[in-house]
Amino acid sequence: MRAAIYARYSSENQRPESIEDQVSACRRLAKERGFEISDEDVFADQAQSGARRDCQALAHLLSAAKSSRFEVILVDDLSRLARDDYLMLSVLAELPFEGVLVVSAADGLDSNDEEAALGIQIRGIFNERQLRDLRKKTLRGQIGQKQRGFSVGERTYRYRSFPVGEMRIDKRGQRRPDGYRMEINPAEAAVVLRIFQQYSEGASLPGIVRSLNDDRVPGRVRATLGWSPATVSRILDNEKYVGRWVWNKTENR
Repeated sequence: MRAAIYARYSSENQRPESIEDQVSACRRLAKERGFEISDEDVFADQAQSGARRDCQALAHLLSAAKSSRFEVILVDDLSRLARDDYLMLSVLAELPFEGVLVVSAADGLDSNDEEAALGIQIRGIFNERQLRDLRKKTLRGQIGQKQRGFSVGERTYRYRSFPVGEMRIDKRGQRRPDGYRMEINPAEAAVVLRIFQQYSEGASLPGIVRSLNDDRVPGRVRATLGWSPATVSRILDNEKYVGRWVWNKTENR
């Protein structure tokens, strides 16, 4: 039988080598069961939450399943497929119509096995509960850092973060400070000031963008593509440039 592999890790703080470890575990299982795996049928999402429904590699995997490229999808465990119970069960319900089953290496669960149905349900509930607990602990940790006067991922153009306090070695052997604070990046601050000055003088967004690109002013993310009206608009709308820093916003949908 032809098989595909799907691997995922959720946070940029996790090791990218996690993907290799998951793929290795799936290849061992494939060898035990006599599955054939083509290199083009190894799919991986990096730094993507298992609660997201728009993971690119997962979408490509499901699209390939519909084209009958393989009959089996191997995952290290079901939480790699999704941590959202509804999403995981939706995927597992859809794949049989394409003639594709899912086999989990660590869980020992096979979606083609009627006896595994209860185990899959329980595993899905457990994975989703684990994700909710992780969110609560992450928010609790962020609130603690904010109360100590540190920033928690709020960097924007014009600012850069710098480590503060004693450096310690974490459980992964990485050096970690007590926290981070923001300081002004003079080069980027000059660009922000230029944008506001041009806008206050009546320049249009396309005009400001054209001026920045003509002068080859470096950005941060779109360095190769240049500036865009959307980027300039976000800078003009950003309240941080008037000293108003708001953290932990919520919204209703």
